[in-house]
Amino acid sequence: MSYNDLINDRLGTFTIAADATAIADGDGVDGFLYDGVMDIIENCRKYKPHLIPLFTTTTSQSGNTLANNGNADIINITATTSTVVYPARFVDQIEITNALISGSIYEATASDPIWGIIDRTITVLPSSGPSAYGFTRIVPDTVDASSAPNATNPSNFPVDLHSLLATYGAIKVLGHIAANKSHDADAHITTAVTKIDELFTTTADNPDIVDIQDALTKAQNLIDGTTMGGDSGTAESAQFWLLDEDPDMVSSTVSVASQEITRATTIMTALDKKTSSLTKYTDLVAILIQDIQAILTIQASLRDEYRAFFVQA
Repeated sequence: MSYNDLINDRLGTFTIAADATAIADGDGVDGFLYDGVMDIIENCRKYKPHLIPLFTTTTSQSGNTLANNGNADIINITATTSTVVYPARFVDQIEITNALISGSIYEATASDPIWGIIDRTITVLPSSGPSAYGFTRIVPDTVDASSAPNATNPSNFPVDLHSLLATYGAIKVLGHIAANKSHDADAHITTAVTKIDELFTTTADNPDIVDIQDALTKAQNLIDGTTMGGDSGTAESAQFWLLDEDPDMVSSTVSVASQEITRATTIMTALDKKTSSLTKYTDLVAILIQDIQAILTIQASLRDEYRAFFVQA
């Protein structure tokens, strides 16, 4: 079972292929899962530091330098002399530079090795004497969402946490789906407003139409606009809160938008039959809002599950 399969199992009535076609090729999900690897490591560093060694990989070599070109955290460095493994002490750049001077009081010994970083290169001293150097690091690996979780997908990652990683991916996919539905709702509201303009060339003597326009405009701004204006000042849209990953504010905002859609629909049902063509757009928006609210419910449950691993209530 691939990561995509595990994620789909957590998406409730939604699926990657049907509701998130832009990332269905796996590349987008791959990115979400890599972010998840990073997030899990950082949460373990904060809440469960005893698990950090499970994310490490050790490079053993005869040379005393190692290029640090990627995103790597150094956990431990050792120098082996006469089969005895000595842990190396970290020193600042000035001290390790001084240690390179022969006869310096900072000069390292085989039984008291030191290490530091010089021009992005991890350097262990002394450079002669030890027969081997060990570099233990955290090196986050990429993930192939279309393949099954295993010891190398991703590498340097505890097998027992594959399910937790899939949960993180599901949370991100749900956010992507919710954002897409928010954009779709905005497009349908825009079409409805356009249809009103097409059906009625003037609204000066028709306050009902003005009210519909007002309700739809407010709903549009609430879902994906930049400002609400009015007496309440500037308010952020549901799209803003989706990007900010604040499900409570998203839920509150879309609920108010739903009320505005209901207000517009109620007025339209009392108008001339010419307005009947508008209801299909508002109905679609209502369905999309229901979907977004369902997504937020699933997402909240998954967030609780994810956080519970790190912080017990």
